[in-house]
Amino acid sequence: MSAKPILIDTCVLFTGEVRKLLLIMAKHNILQPYWSEIIFEEWRRNSKFNIEDQITALKNDYPSALVTDFEDMIHDIQLRDKNDRHVIAAAFKAKADLIITFNIKDFPYMKLHPYQLDKSHPDIFCLNMIKAHQGIIEDIKANISLDELEKCNLTKTINYLKQ
Repeated sequence: MSAKPILIDTCVLFTGEVRKLLLIMAKHNILQPYWSEIIFEEWRRNSKFNIEDQITALKNDYPSALVTDFEDMIHDIQLRDKNDRHVIAAAFKAKADLIITFNIKDFPYMKLHPYQLDKSHPDIFCLNMIKAHQGIIEDIKANISLDELEKCNLTKTINYLKQ
């Protein structure tokens, strides 16, 4: 089975434990993460901490994850919030299947459909991936604080992992 291509929205990268959970899945070849410099720039702007080391680590650990050359598509995408258009453009350019975002309402299905994209809340996506790939549960429990993950609105995932 090949890794599921996903674009990780800024709001998800911003959340450390959720980001770690997704990267464990990437390490196990369950997913192929994608992001862009615009996503990194949003993360920088919204973080009160210096995150350059984290961004550098992502770039070094996942060199094929950085989506480039999609900017010319941005102006053609119609969304209520024009600041979210880059997410769809990068996901389409990356040939991602899904946009993983906490901001589900910002990406209406009718706006994603022309680009053969879908969206998922991280809780639903993570739960489904863990159920389908039970072998990663020990790695998750060894490397992620379930208490911290619970604070990130991944209720279904946490309930499943605590069974």
